Order: sequence, then C-alpha cells, then structure tokens
Amino acid sequence: MRIFITGSSGFIGSNLYRLLGKQGYEVVAFDKNISNFSNIVGYWSVRGDCRKYRSINIAVDALAPDVIVHLAAVAVATECDKNPDLAMDTNINGLKNTLISAWRSRVRRFVFISSSFVYGNFQYVPCDELHPTNPIGVYGGAKVAGEYMVKTFCSRFGMEWVIIRPSAVYGVGDKNRRVVQVLLENAIQGKLLLLNGAEEKMDFTCVNDTVDGIARACISENAVGQIFNITRGEGRSLNELAEIIKSLVPDVKIEKAEMNGFRPKRGALDITKARDLLGYEPKWNLEDGVSEYYKRMTAKCR
Repeated sequence: MRIFITGSSGFIGSNLYRLLGKQGYEVVAFDKNISNFSNIVGYWSVRGDCRKYRSINIAVDALAPDVIVHLAAVAVATECDKNPDLAMDTNINGLKNTLISAWRSRVRRFVFISSSFVYGNFQYVPCDELHPTNPIGVYGGAKVAGEYMVKTFCSRFGMEWVIIRPSAVYGVGDKNRRVVQVLLENAIQGKLLLLNGAEEKMDFTCVNDTVDGIARACISENAVGQIFNITRGEGRSLNELAEIIKSLVPDVKIEKAEMNGFRPKRGALDITKARDLLGYEPKWNLEDGVSEYYKRMTAKCR
C-alpha cells in the first residue's frame, strides 16, 4: 500500500511518515518545506504546495497512492486568526486541490486531519463525535468546512473517507510553539511559567498516540465513512501540566493569570469509537509523555 502525506514536514506529518515507513508501507512525503527523510529506505520526498493545483496534481498522478492523508494546513489557531487570508488559502483551497487530484488519480481513501476545535466550547464532557460543531475561530471554522468538503466530495465521487479530530498534540518535533513546548522550554531556560487560565482543561495527546490512531485509520476497513476523536481521552488542566514540569525542573516558578485569547473551553474527548472500531489504545499519559519530551529536549542541549 502506498500512502501519500501532505504536510509531511510538519509536526504530526513527520512523525506519521516515519511510523508508516517502519510499519512497511510505501510512503510519500509532500510538502513545500520538505525535510530530509533519506535515512529510511523506500520513501519518496516531493517538494510541492497543495495551494497550487498543478503542483499537487502532478505529484499525485505520478505516484498513484492508495491513500492520501491530508495534513497540510496552517495548524495553529492563533496563527489562523492573525493571518486569515493565508489560513483560508491553505486550509480550504489546498484541501480542494488535493481532493480533486485524488479523484482524478483514483485514490481509494482520503483521510482528513481535522481538529477538536470544530466543537467550539464543549457542551458536555467527555465530548464524543456527535457533539455539535460550533467553532469560534478561523481555524475551527475552516476545519468544519473541510469536513463537509471531504464527506460530500468523496461520497459523490466514490472515494472512501475518514475524518480524524486530534487535540492538544505535543511531543518531539513540535516547532509551532504549542503550550507544552513553550512551558518546557521556559522551564529549561529558567524562565517563569505563566499560565493563562490555569484551571482550563485540554485533552493533551502525545504525538506517538496521535500518529498511531491515524495509521490505523489509513488501513482499517472499519474506518470508512467515520469520524474519530484520536486523543488521550483525559481532560488535564494547565496547572496539572505545570506541576508535572515542576517535578522535572524543581526550581521553576509558576504564575497564574486569567485566560486571554480566543480559545474554546474544552476538556476530555470520548475515544470509545476509536477503541471499538480501530483498536486504538493510547499509551502515553501526560506524566510519561512530558517526561520523555523533556528528556529528548535536554539531550539536544548537551
């Protein structure tokens, strides 16, 4: 099976790329900022931009994948709000070009990586896949639009589709200044840990678990036509995260402040469906995941 990953140089994409290769699949990396994956045999790396139809169409047509995993996006909510033009061009136009390329090249399955931001403010926890979608920012809105594009387009033109909703992903390789990365870096550098909304909860998910769930969705027959929350399945507060970091860096100082920014109120997501249909079982709790992330970050500094 050949699996084509857009946004393969990104945080989740690069980790997924390596996992699928180690599992024995033929993997194609497609990204405008392509990284060097030559250390793993049997991979293709293609420099391209899904915002440009010709770029993505030539690559998909030449390599004829069985599955496309669409990760290419402006993937940080705050960046989408700061630059909505780029966000819409990438997250909507890039998806449109990739869908059309997949259809014209007769790709069998299209896996779209959405986000828990589609739910907006959680009305109940744990939040399952039937929770209403009421996004409150550009990023969540574009992801909801993308989900409808994928479902209707693939259903109309005979492609299998799967939608994945991750949440608060963290771990080795993150360069997008998400909260776990920022707090760990500040602790290592002896800086203050400032918690905006210390008691606000998120479903922090180690990237190793995220890519395991996505990989399962690429191959499982049970995944076809389904939406999955792929998360840890636990709501943990920023305060809990900071205390875990303090156990690793005892001298760190923590300060709490009122939540600012345009963030939805979230918490735990229900992963029962992924467990039942995909056999997905997250392995990394927040304590172990942050500890491993810390070890990897400090090892680089030596």
